[in-house]
Amino acid sequence: LVTPNLDEAAKLARRPVREPEEMRDAARAIHERFGCAVLVKGGHMKNTEAIDLFYDGHEEFLLSALRVPGVSPPGTGCTYSAAITAFLARGERLPKAVELATKLNTQLHILHISTARELDLFDGTKELEDKRITAEACIHHLWFSDADYADKGTHIKWNPAVKTAHDREQI
Repeated sequence: LVTPNLDEAAKLARRPVREPEEMRDAARAIHERFGCAVLVKGGHMKNTEAIDLFYDGHEEFLLSALRVPGVSPPGTGCTYSAAITAFLARGERLPKAVELATKLNTQLHILHISTARELDLFDGTKELEDKRITAEACIHHLWFSDADYADKGTHIKWNPAVKTAHDREQI
């Protein structure tokens, strides 16, 4: 499965992709050119809905979801792809995995929160359900700070690196 956004689909299909019908043509061209299933993501389209188009050579369908006003974080495609992968790992067929991933309606998942500043996304100006944000922190960011490098050296070298004691306390 390849999951291009509109600009990527245009390059792969060698044609403009701005409208839903052009998404369909691009998905078919990409499938023909590369021989794989295609999910053209229309999140950058200026509609009230985010429209995606799936095509695998046998099945084709449109998926749509209402946009959340004021929330447009980067990385939503990565989250979408990860959700599809998770459903495939559970044994779902690809079309069903794509459909189920769309229903999750997850806007943003933050991997490895490591600084206090990153917590600003959870500032309370909007309900978390409206933001549709999930997050995780690695255990080493809860146990260590940059001051521990003096004792432990490269034994606590991770990416992202451990940060300050203030960051650890805030997380």
